[in-house]
Amino acid sequence: MDKRSVIRMIQSHLEEELSERRAADSISKSPSPELQELERAALMYRFLPLRDFTEEDVVAPASLVELELSGRRLWVLVVPNHGGLVTSYEGCPVQVVTPHSPLGEAMLGKKSGDSFRLETSSGARLYRIVRVL
Repeated sequence: MDKRSVIRMIQSHLEEELSERRAADSISKSPSPELQELERAALMYRFLPLRDFTEEDVVAPASLVELELSGRRLWVLVVPNHGGLVTSYEGCPVQVVTPHSPLGEAMLGKKSGDSFRLETSSGARLYRIVRVL
């Protein structure tokens, strides 16, 4: 999975949504709160500092993390804010989380090969970090 391509895809989606919202808000004298939030999200993705992570690097904002949960592989993109999006890249779902979300918080500081337990309303889940990109 290519992290830069995933981020470009999300940026493109946000820009399309911004164009639609701006057209809808053009009659209003001030932008709607939803439009302002979309603009902040687009700006954050545009200036998200990207770097390549090594095997020894830990999960941090701007990490694309491959997880294993009950034998399934999951992809999670950690961003500083504006999480909650679930998208798909090359047929694989990618969940966007922040360090303030339960999953994001549980992953921070961990590296490839580490496992962690996350308590949810439906019970505990045991994740293993396959790799950090």
